[in-house]
Amino acid sequence: MVSISTMIQQLEGLHGTTDLTQWETDFVKNIVQRYYQNGKRTDFFTTKVLENIERIWSKHFAG
Repeated sequence: MVSISTMIQQLEGLHGTTDLTQWETDFVKNIVQRYYQNGKRTDFFTTKVLENIERIWSKHFAG
């Protein structure tokens, strides 16, 4: 299982590409900012946010 931290860092790499929808781009930008502002912690994200991170990551990275 890939950690949430790894998922966030990999999704950050998609920023500025055409791979993400506009909503995904905005969402990833927001979570990346919050991730770094909170010292690379993920325990403050809600279940819904974690589900969205996993969904977007799976769409782009899970084969």
